[in-house]
Amino acid sequence: MIDMLIPLFGFLISLVVFSFLAVLVLPLFRRPCMRPLTFVAFVLGSYPGAMLYGWSYGAIMADSSGQLTSRTSVIAMLAGIPLCAAASGWAVAWLASRIFSDETKQKPKA
Repeated sequence: MIDMLIPLFGFLISLVVFSFLAVLVLPLFRRPCMRPLTFVAFVLGSYPGAMLYGWSYGAIMADSSGQLTSRTSVIAMLAGIPLCAAASGWAVAWLASRIFSDETKQKPKA
């Protein structure tokens, strides 16, 4: 039973970390500005970037059994995941702000 809760706790912790990243990163740029849409897009867009980094880093740096054996490789992976998550989250939030922006909608001419 407890084995089923561990992935849930991992997801909830990552949700908190990616939300914190969104609060830190989104106000730094003019576009996308901090809105509920861009916040949700940032958090959802962070997951593919973090997963892609984890898979590619593991494929390059892990040994034949799939283990990261040195302390440096583990620290580099744990440091790189939030960076890649922030970059991919910002890109998805920027794209969402471009697609759903009020400026891109046609205004009726008077």
